[in-house]
Amino acid sequence: MIKIQNIFPQLKEEELKNYKAHLAIGGKGRDNRLPLYEFIRGKFKDYQEAQNSPNFKRDYIFSLIYYRKNEWIFAGIYEKISVERIGDKYKYETKLLNRYEDLIGRLVLHYVKPHPQNTYLTLEKVFYELELVEMLHDKVSLEEFPGFENVDIKYSELKYIIESEDDGWKSALSNMQGIYLISNID
Repeated sequence: MIKIQNIFPQLKEEELKNYKAHLAIGGKGRDNRLPLYEFIRGKFKDYQEAQNSPNFKRDYIFSLIYYRKNEWIFAGIYEKISVERIGDKYKYETKLLNRYEDLIGRLVLHYVKPHPQNTYLTLEKVFYELELVEMLHDKVSLEEFPGFENVDIKYSELKYIIESEDDGWKSALSNMQGIYLISNID
């Protein structure tokens, strides 16, 4: 596999200490793909800026989004502008940098998290373990409608599909008369 340092040659070892790696994955009791749905909807920056703890104590955030088991989508490099504590939450202001913007949403990387709860790591601990799995032709998007016989999705996924107004899904679901079984166990 291709190592990440070959894809991001400008990120030198001494620079890595200025970065926090954010492995965005749905939290306890939530769909693991929630950050991916937010990314597809164009809302990932807002999602990332709302935190329960002061997780970004470095100048830059190297953002990865859970895609599949041990696979992460590159979501960009963000500069931390400011942080404000609001009650027991933290609101960050960040700026998406245009570095590597052609790779955002297309680069699928392999990484095995050392512990399920570790989603905010120092980049120097993660960087050299990241390997390229694939480069998507286009930015990641909703999967195409797979046909009625193959639809078995979580309620949270259905919710994002409806909110995104994806033409393929919307057309298929609105033109079929029948009984839908929707159970919400979220």
